[in-house]
Amino acid sequence: MSKFRSHPDKFLIDHLKEVGEGAENLAPEYLKVEAYVAGSHHDLGKYTPFFQQHLQGKRVQCSDHSTISALIAFSTARKLGLDELSSFLVMTSVKSHHGKLVGLQYMSRWLRTLRDSLRDGDNQCLEQQAKYLLENEVLKEVSSLKYPPNMDALRDVASMVREAWKVTRDIMDKERSWEEFLKGELLFSCLIDADKHSASGNEFFSSPSSFYSLSLQNVERFRAGLSRSSPMASLRDELYNAVKGWDAKGKIKAIISPTGTGKTLAGILEAVKEGKRIIYSLPFISIVEQNYEVATKVFPGVDILKFHHMAFPEDDDENRSTEDKLMMAESWDYPMVVTTFEGLMSTLLSHRNVNLKRLHSLVDSVVILDEVQAIPAEKWHTVKETLKNVSDNLNVTFIFMTATMPRLIQPQEVMDPLKGKEPNRVRVEFRENFVTPEEIAEEVFQISASTPVMVELNTIASAERVAKRLSELQRGVSNEIEENKKGKKSRKEEEKEENVKEEQEERNERKIIFLSTHVTPWDRAQRIKEVKEMLDRREKFILVTTQVVEAGVDVSFPIVYRDFGPLDSVIQASGRCNRNGELGERGGKVVVVRVKRDDRQRSDFSLVYGNVTEEVAKKVLDKYRIITSKKENQIEEKDFRPLLEMYYEELEINRDLRNQFTKWKDWVKLLDYDEVNFSLIQEEPKYSILVLENSEAESRLKQLRDALKLEGYKRRVEVKRARALIEEFVVKVWEKPQIDFDERLELYLAPKEKYDKLTGYRVKDIEESLIW
Repeated sequence: MSKFRSHPDKFLIDHLKEVGEGAENLAPEYLKVEAYVAGSHHDLGKYTPFFQQHLQGKRVQCSDHSTISALIAFSTARKLGLDELSSFLVMTSVKSHHGKLVGLQYMSRWLRTLRDSLRDGDNQCLEQQAKYLLENEVLKEVSSLKYPPNMDALRDVASMVREAWKVTRDIMDKERSWEEFLKGELLFSCLIDADKHSASGNEFFSSPSSFYSLSLQNVERFRAGLSRSSPMASLRDELYNAVKGWDAKGKIKAIISPTGTGKTLAGILEAVKEGKRIIYSLPFISIVEQNYEVATKVFPGVDILKFHHMAFPEDDDENRSTEDKLMMAESWDYPMVVTTFEGLMSTLLSHRNVNLKRLHSLVDSVVILDEVQAIPAEKWHTVKETLKNVSDNLNVTFIFMTATMPRLIQPQEVMDPLKGKEPNRVRVEFRENFVTPEEIAEEVFQISASTPVMVELNTIASAERVAKRLSELQRGVSNEIEENKKGKKSRKEEEKEENVKEEQEERNERKIIFLSTHVTPWDRAQRIKEVKEMLDRREKFILVTTQVVEAGVDVSFPIVYRDFGPLDSVIQASGRCNRNGELGERGGKVVVVRVKRDDRQRSDFSLVYGNVTEEVAKKVLDKYRIITSKKENQIEEKDFRPLLEMYYEELEINRDLRNQFTKWKDWVKLLDYDEVNFSLIQEEPKYSILVLENSEAESRLKQLRDALKLEGYKRRVEVKRARALIEEFVVKVWEKPQIDFDERLELYLAPKEKYDKLTGYRVKDIEESLIW
């Protein structure tokens, strides 16, 4: 029986075989040899007394195992006849398997340092490790691997290092392709995911056969149960039937259709035709939650993963441990995954093993990008190039969906069945003069006496000022009622004032609901639910919000006020007005105002989106009015498409969008994996604050602290669960908070006194407070 162990409860040879076979099974056909070699060799350096003592808790030198494992993996790859690049990728995957994936330049420096240290006699560890690995007991045990390691190379470690360094230098002399870049990421993904599964004793669950549970019959059954009472029903039918009959040939395609015409179901319909794993991605967590609920209803009984930083995998399968569920989630080992754009892109462009470990699950899948226009404009070209090359090299089908498709990201194959038949649900009025948040509040307050109103601002600071002024106005009405109750009046005066009182009391029933990222996710979810319920009951209230409701949130107001912003954002906000056509043609009203806080020199538009984008938006509006001979500053929904086409064309030129964010070119051609740092999220606030607003937040804080006291694998699982739960009470701000900081949690802790019941976490009204 072997005396060598990889982990306290696992024999090393068993682990090497499991990881080799696991990585091979995860890899596509063209990568199976490399995957097996990397997997079966990644821990060879553990065959030394140094590591075995380390495993027993002793502190010893020379216990590092990744260096010599990587060198042996490289030598085996060369002996098997793999080309230079494949051999290098095997080596760097093994070298990186405990941390981030490193690239050519890092490996070249590392190998040069090794070469020099061996030449100067300064690297005794490597020589001693090689000596122990050449013992007969080790050689006999590893000979049972499918591709036995080239242990003979260890007889001249310096020569082995020189060859690896020379091959690495040779590879650097040529620019690499996307195919080669993705091959390295994918090999690393297969290795680390197989390693994690073997080390924890967990199995893979989903298989190609499980994807067939995502069937057309499920989609048809769900659709048959939908209400037919909506005025939009006929358009939804037309879109659905068009997509059902669509015989798309390309791997990247798009469904363009107006807001509220059933794109979610149409996208799922197109995806299930492939009979593959479905990855459904969206811009914001709020609509991930919304679409996850739809997906679970379309496919009842099917394992569907909701994946974002506030989600922890839970299901009713008693045969799966919590550890299994977490492993499945981290690997996207599900027939269907609903995630964010950030979750998707970090799987493709990252150096972190926690992100890349799920990349293999994207191979041969169908990926939906819903509300694709929400991707920041300066990242459109990078996303387009990345997805095109991922599609070509990993056999992934991409489906873009939007009502407002940016020209720069639009694929050639498009389903656009409602073009020319678009509903005409709203009128959008553009006002030229600047107004303060307080002036908007006063106008909205008067209008809201008879109807619900949504007000969307570009900045949190302005949104808070609107909410504050609305609260003051509402208190004024309440005080007026109380004053009227005092003093005696004649019967005639009383009857007259009774009518006034009833009107005032009716006006006073209006509720103000506020949404921004200063409101905890816990409260935001509750408030969005409340908004939907109040709209269903046709109650009068005012929703004051930032852009958090802009894309995809299924609400429908008769009147929307929107601070002037990018024209596609204005049109997306219009999609929250008369969304279901319940008010008839042109029944919805959108008022676009220009907000400037007090005497500030710049508008809120400019502060958030920049001067160039503001100038482009104004220029295109003026140009469109001239072309269409519109005398009023007003457009209708039927104008949206031609207006947007002009806007995207002008934006592409003025902001030089094709040449924005070009770092990806160097990452690819230099195989600089460790330099990859792509994110769709704009610069984020730096300080994370846990708001202890209620007993639930306090309970979750205790749960996290208790989890941190655990040991072993259970600790990892419970900390992950507790972290996900606590995120529902975390907000982020720019300014350093003057409150307690918990270094172990890496969170500031805010008492409930710092949390306003209406506007959320209290910060100073400063210009930098621009997050949503």
